[in-house]
Amino acid sequence: MAITVLQTKTATGTIATTLTVTISATTAGSSLFVTTGEFKAAGAQFVTGVTAGAATFTDGQFQQDGGGAVFSEVWWADNIPSGITSVVITFQGANTDTAAIVYEVSGLTSSSVDTSTGNGSNSSSSPFSWSSGTSTTLAQSSEIAIGPTAQAIVTTITGPGAPWVNTALTSVSLKMMSGTKILSSTAGVAYAGSTTFTGTADFATCVMMFKGAAASTLSRLLLAVFP
Repeated sequence: MAITVLQTKTATGTIATTLTVTISATTAGSSLFVTTGEFKAAGAQFVTGVTAGAATFTDGQFQQDGGGAVFSEVWWADNIPSGITSVVITFQGANTDTAAIVYEVSGLTSSSVDTSTGNGSNSSSSPFSWSSGTSTTLAQSSEIAIGPTAQAIVTTITGPGAPWVNTALTSVSLKMMSGTKILSSTAGVAYAGSTTFTGTADFATCVMMFKGAAASTLSRLLLAVFP
């Protein structure tokens, strides 16, 4: 079964402890992934929970910048029920700016998480090359990588090129980009790009990899007979 991104939905917010992302009705058995960015100059407030119908979410990867003003995170839920139409993200406290990108993905195992990595920094040298760092070797070749970067006080963000598919958001002083890449090798993965800005900027980037489901016996037989 091929890994497929069924939908990508976004939302931004300011000065609030929750953020709701409206999505199309989900398909039973697929997975939901929530990537977030948070900014608060006096100390960003991380995500404490994600709710969406009867889906059960896990906090997979958390990354902050060098000073704690910016966070990026990945949460996920496998084997979700059908008919979910909204995702509610709850923060520890009110952030100045928030952003979220939600993906629904099919073709994954019922316990899909593999590995992850992240990196945070601050810089006064523009342009700046940001990166999650490279992950460890993957458990299998058929996986999907999902990576967000959250950045404050920046002008432009340029993400990695194809086959990465990037989605960008702006929430006042926060810029966020999140990308997906369907993988075909076990080599370690990094989510990386470049940014321009004036003054000093904050960066928090991470990436997680999730395992695809094994092909069915029938599919393997068909491939053997009709390669």
